[in-house]
Amino acid sequence: MIRKFWMLVLLFAAIQLFAEPPKYVFYLIGDGMGKNHVDFAEKFFGGLQMKTFPVKGSLVTASILRTTTDSAAAGTALACGVKTQNGVLGMDADGKKVDSVAVLAKKNGFGVGILGTESPDHATPASFYAHAAKRSDYKEIMEQIPGSNFDLVMGYGMRGAKDPAASEFFRKAGMNVISKEESDFFNLKKLEKPTVVYFSFGYEADRGSSKVRPLSAYVAKSIELLEKVSPKGFFMMVEGAKIDHNAHANDGPGMLLELIEFDRAIGKALEFYKKHPKDTLIVVTADHNTGGIVVTGNVPKSYVNVSGGIARAYGLTENDTPESAAKKLAEKGITPTAVEKDAMVHSIGKLTGSKKAEALNRAARRIIDTRYGITWPTGGHTNEDVYVFAIGKGAENFGIRQENSELGQKLKALYEEGK
Repeated sequence: MIRKFWMLVLLFAAIQLFAEPPKYVFYLIGDGMGKNHVDFAEKFFGGLQMKTFPVKGSLVTASILRTTTDSAAAGTALACGVKTQNGVLGMDADGKKVDSVAVLAKKNGFGVGILGTESPDHATPASFYAHAAKRSDYKEIMEQIPGSNFDLVMGYGMRGAKDPAASEFFRKAGMNVISKEESDFFNLKKLEKPTVVYFSFGYEADRGSSKVRPLSAYVAKSIELLEKVSPKGFFMMVEGAKIDHNAHANDGPGMLLELIEFDRAIGKALEFYKKHPKDTLIVVTADHNTGGIVVTGNVPKSYVNVSGGIARAYGLTENDTPESAAKKLAEKGITPTAVEKDAMVHSIGKLTGSKKAEALNRAARRIIDTRYGITWPTGGHTNEDVYVFAIGKGAENFGIRQENSELGQKLKALYEEGK
Protein backbone atom coordinates (compact mmCIF):
# COMPACT_ATOMS: atom_id res chain seq x y z
CA MET A 1 0.00 0.00 0.00
CA ILE A 2 2.82 2.41 0.90
CA ARG A 3 4.62 1.61 -2.36
CA LYS A 4 1.44 2.30 -4.36
CA PHE A 5 0.92 5.60 -2.53
CA TRP A 6 4.38 6.86 -3.43
CA MET A 7 4.01 5.67 -7.01
CA LEU A 8 0.85 7.81 -7.28
CA VAL A 9 2.67 10.78 -5.78
CA LEU A 10 5.46 10.36 -8.33
CA LEU A 11 2.99 10.01 -11.18
CA PHE A 12 1.07 13.15 -10.16
CA ALA A 13 4.29 15.14 -9.90
CA ALA A 14 5.46 13.88 -13.28
CA ILE A 15 2.18 14.84 -14.95
CA GLN A 16 2.58 18.40 -13.66
CA LEU A 17 6.06 18.55 -15.20
CA PHE A 18 4.74 17.80 -18.68
CA ALA A 19 1.61 19.91 -19.05
CA GLU A 20 2.47 20.19 -22.74
CA PRO A 21 4.36 17.06 -23.75
CA PRO A 22 6.86 16.93 -26.63
CA LYS A 23 5.74 15.55 -29.97
CA TYR A 24 8.87 13.47 -30.50
CA VAL A 25 10.64 11.50 -27.77
CA PHE A 26 13.94 9.67 -28.13
CA TYR A 27 14.97 7.34 -25.30
CA LEU A 28 18.50 6.03 -25.81
CA ILE A 29 19.86 3.39 -23.42
CA GLY A 30 23.49 2.29 -23.37
CA ASP A 31 23.48 -1.22 -21.91
CA GLY A 32 26.24 -1.52 -19.31
CA MET A 33 27.36 2.06 -20.01
CA GLY A 34 28.73 3.26 -16.69
CA LYS A 35 30.01 6.74 -15.96
CA ASN A 36 33.62 5.59 -16.28
CA HIS A 37 32.89 4.07 -19.69
CA VAL A 38 31.49 7.38 -20.90
CA ASP A 39 34.31 9.45 -19.44
CA PHE A 40 36.93 7.12 -20.92
CA ALA A 41 35.31 7.32 -24.36
CA GLU A 42 34.99 11.10 -24.15
CA LYS A 43 38.70 11.48 -23.42
CA PHE A 44 39.76 8.82 -25.93
CA PHE A 45 37.73 10.16 -28.86
CA GLY A 46 38.06 13.83 -27.95
CA GLY A 47 34.40 14.34 -27.12
CA LEU A 48 30.96 12.75 -27.22
CA GLN A 49 27.71 14.21 -28.48
CA MET A 50 25.82 13.04 -25.40
CA LYS A 51 28.22 15.03 -23.22
CA THR A 52 27.22 18.25 -25.01
CA PHE A 53 23.63 18.00 -23.77
CA PRO A 54 22.75 20.91 -21.45
CA VAL A 55 21.05 18.82 -18.78
CA LYS A 56 22.98 16.19 -16.82
CA GLY A 57 21.73 13.98 -14.03
CA SER A 58 22.26 10.49 -12.64
CA LEU A 59 20.32 7.32 -11.88
CA VAL A 60 20.35 4.91 -8.97
CA THR A 61 20.23 1.50 -10.65
CA ALA A 62 19.40 -0.89 -7.79
CA SER A 63 16.51 -3.32 -8.24
CA ILE A 64 13.92 -3.76 -5.52
CA LEU A 65 15.78 -6.43 -3.55
CA ARG A 66 19.38 -6.11 -4.72
CA THR A 67 21.82 -3.24 -4.88
CA THR A 68 23.14 -4.62 -8.17
CA THR A 69 20.53 -4.97 -10.89
CA ASP A 70 20.29 -7.06 -14.02
CA SER A 71 19.07 -5.76 -17.36
CA ALA A 72 15.53 -7.11 -16.89
CA ALA A 73 14.83 -5.30 -13.62
CA ALA A 74 16.63 -2.19 -14.84
CA GLY A 75 14.80 -2.26 -18.16
CA THR A 76 11.47 -2.63 -16.37
CA ALA A 77 12.25 0.38 -14.18
CA LEU A 78 13.28 2.49 -17.17
CA ALA A 79 10.38 1.37 -19.37
CA CYS A 80 7.55 0.84 -16.88
CA GLY A 81 8.49 3.07 -13.97
CA VAL A 82 8.49 0.36 -11.29
CA LYS A 83 11.17 -1.43 -9.32
CA THR A 84 11.04 -5.20 -9.59
CA GLN A 85 13.12 -8.30 -8.96
CA ASN A 86 16.10 -9.26 -11.08
CA GLY A 87 15.07 -11.41 -14.02
CA VAL A 88 11.52 -10.06 -14.22
CA LEU A 89 10.15 -8.17 -17.23
CA GLY A 90 7.23 -5.75 -17.32
CA MET A 91 5.83 -6.67 -13.90
CA ASP A 92 6.10 -5.06 -10.49
CA ALA A 93 7.41 -6.74 -7.34
CA ASP A 94 3.99 -8.31 -6.72
CA GLY A 95 3.85 -9.87 -10.17
CA LYS A 96 1.32 -7.38 -11.55
CA LYS A 97 1.70 -6.50 -15.23
CA VAL A 98 2.64 -2.88 -15.87
CA ASP A 99 2.39 -0.96 -19.14
CA SER A 100 5.54 0.68 -20.47
CA VAL A 101 6.00 4.18 -21.81
CA ALA A 102 6.05 2.71 -25.33
CA VAL A 103 2.73 0.91 -24.82
CA LEU A 104 1.13 4.11 -23.51
CA ALA A 105 2.49 6.07 -26.46
CA LYS A 106 0.96 3.57 -28.88
CA LYS A 107 -2.38 3.56 -27.05
CA ASN A 108 -2.45 7.34 -27.41
CA GLY A 109 -1.90 7.29 -31.15
CA PHE A 110 1.82 7.92 -31.43
CA GLY A 111 4.17 6.01 -33.68
CA VAL A 112 6.47 3.66 -31.76
CA GLY A 113 9.84 2.18 -32.66
CA ILE A 114 12.00 -0.13 -30.54
CA LEU A 115 15.45 -0.84 -31.94
CA GLY A 116 18.94 -1.85 -30.92
CA THR A 117 21.87 -4.19 -31.37
CA GLU A 118 20.49 -7.12 -29.34
CA SER A 119 17.60 -9.40 -30.19
CA PRO A 120 14.19 -7.74 -29.71
CA ASP A 121 13.25 -10.47 -27.25
CA HIS A 122 16.24 -9.70 -25.01
CA ALA A 123 15.85 -7.94 -21.65
CA THR A 124 16.03 -4.23 -22.43
CA PRO A 125 13.88 -4.05 -25.58
CA ALA A 126 11.49 -6.67 -24.18
CA SER A 127 10.89 -4.45 -21.13
CA PHE A 128 8.97 -2.11 -23.41
CA TYR A 129 6.34 -4.64 -24.56
CA ALA A 130 6.57 -7.94 -22.66
CA HIS A 131 5.48 -9.33 -19.32
CA ALA A 132 7.47 -12.34 -18.12
CA ALA A 133 8.52 -13.79 -14.78
CA LYS A 134 11.75 -15.03 -16.38
CA ARG A 135 13.75 -13.01 -18.87
CA SER A 136 15.06 -16.29 -20.31
CA ASP A 137 11.60 -17.35 -21.53
CA TYR A 138 12.51 -16.06 -24.98
CA LYS A 139 9.79 -17.86 -26.92
CA GLU A 140 7.07 -16.54 -24.64
CA ILE A 141 8.57 -13.05 -24.86
CA MET A 142 9.00 -13.11 -28.63
CA GLU A 143 5.38 -14.14 -29.08
CA GLN A 144 4.28 -10.93 -27.34
CA ILE A 145 5.81 -8.70 -30.02
CA PRO A 146 2.77 -8.72 -32.38
CA GLY A 147 0.41 -7.85 -29.53
CA SER A 148 2.29 -4.63 -28.85
CA ASN A 149 1.22 -3.32 -32.26
CA PHE A 150 4.42 -1.27 -32.33
CA ASP A 151 5.14 0.18 -35.74
CA LEU A 152 8.77 -0.94 -35.81
CA VAL A 153 10.68 -3.54 -33.78
CA MET A 154 14.28 -4.06 -34.82
CA GLY A 155 17.25 -5.95 -33.45
CA TYR A 156 19.96 -8.57 -33.70
CA GLY A 157 18.32 -11.88 -34.63
CA MET A 158 15.73 -13.64 -32.48
CA ARG A 159 16.32 -15.84 -29.45
CA GLY A 160 12.78 -17.20 -29.13
CA ALA A 161 12.91 -18.98 -32.49
CA LYS A 162 15.12 -19.18 -35.55
CA ASP A 163 14.08 -18.60 -39.13
CA PRO A 164 12.03 -19.81 -40.87
CA ALA A 165 9.93 -20.49 -37.75
CA ALA A 166 10.29 -16.93 -36.42
CA SER A 167 9.44 -15.18 -39.68
CA GLU A 168 6.50 -17.53 -40.25
CA PHE A 169 5.15 -16.72 -36.78
CA PHE A 170 5.35 -12.97 -37.35
CA ARG A 171 3.78 -13.14 -40.80
CA LYS A 172 0.86 -15.21 -39.49
CA ALA A 173 0.42 -12.54 -36.82
CA GLY A 174 0.04 -9.93 -39.56
CA MET A 175 3.46 -8.32 -39.38
CA ASN A 176 5.81 -7.31 -42.16
CA VAL A 177 9.04 -9.29 -41.69
CA ILE A 178 12.49 -8.23 -42.87
CA SER A 179 15.20 -10.72 -41.93
CA LYS A 180 17.06 -11.60 -45.10
CA GLU A 181 18.00 -8.57 -47.18
CA GLU A 182 19.03 -5.40 -45.36
CA SER A 183 18.14 -3.38 -48.43
CA ASP A 184 14.49 -4.35 -47.92
CA PHE A 185 14.50 -2.15 -44.83
CA PHE A 186 16.37 0.79 -46.28
CA ASN A 187 14.16 0.73 -49.38
CA LEU A 188 10.97 1.07 -47.33
CA LYS A 189 9.00 4.22 -48.10
CA LYS A 190 6.66 3.88 -45.13
CA LEU A 191 5.52 1.46 -42.44
CA GLU A 192 2.22 0.22 -43.85
CA LYS A 193 1.80 -2.29 -41.01
CA PRO A 194 3.75 -3.32 -37.90
CA THR A 195 7.22 -4.32 -39.04
CA VAL A 196 9.83 -6.53 -37.39
CA VAL A 197 13.42 -6.34 -38.60
CA TYR A 198 16.25 -8.59 -37.44
CA PHE A 199 19.73 -9.25 -38.78
CA SER A 200 23.09 -10.46 -37.53
CA PHE A 201 24.62 -7.10 -36.67
CA GLY A 202 27.94 -8.37 -35.37
CA TYR A 203 30.30 -6.08 -33.50
CA GLU A 204 31.76 -2.71 -34.39
CA ALA A 205 35.18 -4.35 -34.17
CA ASP A 206 34.17 -6.32 -37.25
CA ARG A 207 32.76 -3.31 -39.09
CA GLY A 208 35.33 -3.60 -41.88
CA SER A 209 34.09 -7.06 -42.85
CA SER A 210 30.42 -6.57 -41.95
CA LYS A 211 27.80 -6.27 -44.67
CA VAL A 212 25.24 -4.88 -42.24
CA ARG A 213 25.07 -1.14 -41.65
CA PRO A 214 25.72 0.32 -38.18
CA LEU A 215 23.12 1.27 -35.58
CA SER A 216 23.28 4.96 -36.48
CA ALA A 217 22.15 4.20 -40.04
CA TYR A 218 19.16 2.25 -38.72
CA VAL A 219 18.24 5.08 -36.37
CA ALA A 220 18.33 7.60 -39.22
CA LYS A 221 16.10 5.42 -41.41
CA SER A 222 13.75 4.66 -38.51
CA ILE A 223 13.28 8.37 -37.86
CA GLU A 224 12.33 8.84 -41.51
CA LEU A 225 9.76 6.03 -41.31
CA LEU A 226 8.27 6.83 -37.90
CA GLU A 227 7.80 10.48 -38.78
CA LYS A 228 5.22 9.35 -41.35
CA VAL A 229 3.24 7.08 -39.02
CA SER A 230 1.19 9.55 -36.99
CA PRO A 231 0.56 13.32 -37.02
CA LYS A 232 0.82 13.16 -33.23
CA GLY A 233 4.51 12.25 -33.36
CA PHE A 234 6.52 9.25 -32.24
CA PHE A 235 8.37 7.54 -29.40
CA MET A 236 11.64 5.78 -30.19
CA MET A 237 13.76 3.63 -27.88
CA VAL A 238 17.30 2.81 -29.00
CA GLU A 239 19.58 0.38 -27.17
CA GLY A 240 23.34 0.19 -27.59
CA ALA A 241 23.48 -3.40 -26.35
CA LYS A 242 26.98 -4.46 -27.23
CA ILE A 243 28.65 -1.95 -24.97
CA ASP A 244 27.57 -4.43 -22.31
CA HIS A 245 28.78 -7.50 -24.22
CA ASN A 246 32.29 -6.10 -24.53
CA ALA A 247 32.38 -4.88 -20.95
CA HIS A 248 31.42 -8.35 -19.69
CA ALA A 249 34.43 -9.65 -21.62
CA ASN A 250 36.60 -6.81 -20.25
CA ASP A 251 37.30 -5.87 -23.86
CA GLY A 252 38.15 -2.18 -23.59
CA PRO A 253 38.75 -1.55 -27.30
CA GLY A 254 35.53 -3.32 -28.27
CA MET A 255 33.60 -1.40 -25.63
CA LEU A 256 34.95 1.91 -26.94
CA LEU A 257 33.96 1.13 -30.51
CA GLU A 258 30.43 0.15 -29.47
CA LEU A 259 30.06 3.25 -27.32
CA ILE A 260 31.18 5.65 -30.04
CA GLU A 261 28.72 4.07 -32.49
CA PHE A 262 25.97 4.45 -29.89
CA ASP A 263 26.99 8.10 -29.64
CA ARG A 264 26.67 8.40 -33.42
CA ALA A 265 23.13 7.05 -33.08
CA ILE A 266 22.49 9.75 -30.49
CA GLY A 267 23.81 12.18 -33.07
CA LYS A 268 21.05 11.18 -35.49
CA ALA A 269 18.46 12.01 -32.84
CA LEU A 270 20.26 15.28 -32.19
CA GLU A 271 20.12 16.18 -35.89
CA PHE A 272 16.35 15.66 -35.79
CA TYR A 273 16.08 17.75 -32.61
CA LYS A 274 17.82 20.68 -34.28
CA LYS A 275 15.09 20.66 -36.94
CA HIS A 276 12.30 20.42 -34.33
CA PRO A 277 13.75 21.95 -31.12
CA LYS A 278 10.40 22.99 -29.64
CA ASP A 279 8.78 19.60 -30.15
CA THR A 280 11.54 17.10 -29.31
CA LEU A 281 12.89 15.52 -26.13
CA ILE A 282 16.01 13.33 -26.07
CA VAL A 283 16.93 11.37 -22.95
CA VAL A 284 20.12 9.29 -22.81
CA THR A 285 20.98 6.95 -19.96
CA ALA A 286 22.11 3.41 -19.10
CA ASP A 287 20.59 0.45 -17.31
CA HIS A 288 23.67 -0.29 -15.19
CA ASN A 289 27.46 -0.33 -15.16
CA THR A 290 29.15 -3.47 -16.49
CA GLY A 291 32.73 -4.31 -15.59
CA GLY A 292 33.40 -1.21 -13.50
CA ILE A 293 36.28 -0.12 -15.74
CA VAL A 294 38.84 2.22 -14.15
CA VAL A 295 41.28 4.19 -16.31
CA THR A 296 44.21 5.98 -14.69
CA GLY A 297 46.68 6.19 -17.57
CA ASN A 298 46.96 7.85 -20.95
CA VAL A 299 45.65 5.44 -23.56
CA PRO A 300 47.03 5.77 -27.12
CA LYS A 301 44.79 5.79 -30.19
CA SER A 302 46.35 2.49 -31.25
CA TYR A 303 44.51 0.85 -28.35
CA VAL A 304 41.37 0.24 -30.42
CA ASN A 305 43.43 -1.83 -32.87
CA VAL A 306 43.32 -4.58 -30.25
CA SER A 307 39.54 -4.80 -30.57
CA GLY A 308 38.06 -8.00 -31.88
CA GLY A 309 40.79 -10.03 -30.22
CA ILE A 310 44.53 -9.78 -29.73
CA ALA A 311 44.83 -12.37 -32.47
CA ARG A 312 43.83 -9.78 -35.04
CA ALA A 313 46.20 -7.06 -33.83
CA TYR A 314 49.13 -9.16 -32.65
CA GLY A 315 48.86 -12.35 -34.67
CA LEU A 316 48.30 -14.71 -31.72
CA THR A 317 46.86 -18.13 -32.55
CA GLU A 318 46.22 -21.49 -30.91
CA ASN A 319 49.67 -22.54 -32.13
CA ASP A 320 51.37 -19.93 -29.96
CA THR A 321 53.06 -20.69 -26.68
CA PRO A 322 53.37 -18.12 -23.89
CA GLU A 323 56.94 -17.55 -25.08
CA SER A 324 56.02 -16.91 -28.70
CA ALA A 325 53.06 -14.77 -27.63
CA ALA A 326 55.34 -12.66 -25.44
CA LYS A 327 57.71 -12.22 -28.38
CA LYS A 328 54.91 -11.06 -30.68
CA LEU A 329 53.72 -8.58 -28.07
CA ALA A 330 57.27 -7.29 -27.62
CA GLU A 331 57.57 -6.74 -31.36
CA LYS A 332 54.55 -4.44 -31.08
CA GLY A 333 56.03 -2.49 -28.17
CA ILE A 334 54.48 -4.40 -25.24
CA THR A 335 57.13 -6.45 -23.42
CA PRO A 336 55.62 -8.81 -20.81
CA THR A 337 57.35 -9.12 -17.44
CA ALA A 338 58.34 -12.48 -15.99
CA VAL A 339 55.24 -12.41 -13.78
CA GLU A 340 53.03 -11.67 -16.79
CA LYS A 341 54.60 -14.52 -18.75
CA ASP A 342 53.83 -16.85 -15.84
CA ALA A 343 50.25 -15.59 -15.87
CA MET A 344 49.98 -16.57 -19.54
CA VAL A 345 51.30 -20.04 -18.74
CA HIS A 346 48.70 -20.49 -15.99
CA SER A 347 45.90 -19.04 -18.12
CA ILE A 348 46.18 -21.68 -20.83
CA GLY A 349 46.93 -24.65 -18.56
CA LYS A 350 46.08 -27.77 -20.56
CA LEU A 351 43.71 -26.01 -22.94
CA THR A 352 43.96 -26.68 -26.66
CA GLY A 353 42.54 -25.31 -29.89
CA SER A 354 40.25 -22.30 -29.84
CA LYS A 355 39.92 -22.36 -26.05
CA LYS A 356 43.68 -22.07 -25.72
CA ALA A 357 43.74 -19.16 -28.17
CA GLU A 358 40.92 -17.44 -26.29
CA ALA A 359 42.69 -17.80 -22.94
CA LEU A 360 45.96 -16.57 -24.41
CA ASN A 361 44.20 -13.57 -25.91
CA ARG A 362 42.55 -12.68 -22.60
CA ALA A 363 45.89 -12.85 -20.81
CA ALA A 364 47.55 -10.70 -23.46
CA ARG A 365 44.73 -8.15 -23.26
CA ARG A 366 45.20 -7.87 -19.50
CA ILE A 367 48.89 -7.18 -20.06
CA ILE A 368 48.06 -4.41 -22.51
CA ASP A 369 45.44 -2.90 -20.19
CA THR A 370 47.94 -2.91 -17.32
CA ARG A 371 50.41 -0.94 -19.43
CA TYR A 372 47.83 1.77 -20.02
CA GLY A 373 46.45 1.94 -16.49
CA ILE A 374 43.19 0.14 -17.26
CA THR A 375 41.62 -2.23 -14.75
CA TRP A 376 38.34 -4.14 -14.71
CA PRO A 377 37.24 -5.01 -11.14
CA THR A 378 34.68 -7.51 -12.43
CA GLY A 379 33.20 -9.17 -15.46
CA GLY A 380 29.71 -8.60 -14.08
CA HIS A 381 27.48 -5.66 -13.20
CA THR A 382 28.23 -3.06 -10.53
CA ASN A 383 25.94 -0.81 -8.52
CA GLU A 384 27.30 2.67 -9.26
CA ASP A 385 25.01 5.42 -10.50
CA VAL A 386 24.86 5.97 -14.26
CA TYR A 387 24.57 9.19 -16.23
CA VAL A 388 21.44 10.85 -17.57
CA PHE A 389 21.78 13.37 -20.40
CA ALA A 390 18.82 15.32 -21.75
CA ILE A 391 18.04 18.02 -24.27
CA GLY A 392 14.85 19.51 -25.62
CA LYS A 393 11.34 20.09 -24.38
CA GLY A 394 11.09 19.18 -20.70
CA ALA A 395 14.77 18.23 -20.42
CA GLU A 396 15.12 20.30 -17.24
CA ASN A 397 13.13 17.62 -15.39
CA PHE A 398 15.97 15.12 -15.68
CA GLY A 399 18.92 17.04 -14.25
CA ILE A 400 18.84 15.45 -10.81
CA ARG A 401 19.89 12.25 -9.06
CA GLN A 402 16.89 9.94 -9.07
CA GLU A 403 15.83 6.31 -9.03
CA ASN A 404 15.65 4.60 -12.42
CA SER A 405 11.95 3.99 -11.80
CA GLU A 406 11.39 7.74 -11.32
CA LEU A 407 12.79 8.38 -14.77
CA GLY A 408 10.44 5.77 -16.19
CA GLN A 409 7.48 7.40 -14.41
CA LYS A 410 8.33 10.82 -15.80
CA LEU A 411 8.39 9.51 -19.35
CA LYS A 412 5.16 7.55 -18.89
CA ALA A 413 3.49 10.74 -17.70
CA LEU A 414 3.90 12.13 -21.22
CA TYR A 415 1.29 9.68 -22.47
CA GLU A 416 -1.07 9.35 -19.53
CA GLU A 417 -4.77 9.68 -20.25
CA GLY A 418 -5.80 13.17 -21.20
CA LYS A 419 -2.53 14.16 -22.84
